[in-house]
Amino acid sequence: MEGSSKNVLQLEQDCNHLRENLDQVKEEIVRILSDKEATSKENTALKEQITELANKVEVSTQHPSDSFIVRNLFETCNLISNAIFFCSGGTDCTC
Repeated sequence: MEGSSKNVLQLEQDCNHLRENLDQVKEEIVRILSDKEATSKENTALKEQITELANKVEVSTQHPSDSFIVRNLFETCNLISNAIFFCSGGTDCTC
C-alpha cells in the first residue's frame, strides 16, 4: 500500500509540474500573438509612409527619368515591406 501512495503522490507532483509548464506555454503564446499584432500594425504604418513619400517625390520630379527611378524605388520598397509583413506572419498581405 505504501508504494501505491508514493505513486499517487508522484503522479500529483507530475500533474502539477505539467500544469505549470502549460501555463508558461500559454503565456508565451499570448506574448507571440501580441508581438505579431504590434509588428503588423507597424508594418502597415510603414507601408503608408512609403506610399505618402513616394507620392510626394513623384509630384516633385520634373524629368521623366526621375519619375521612372521613383516608381522603381517605390515598387522595391513595397516588395520589401510585403516581404517583412509576410515573414512576420501577416495574412492580409497584398502585393
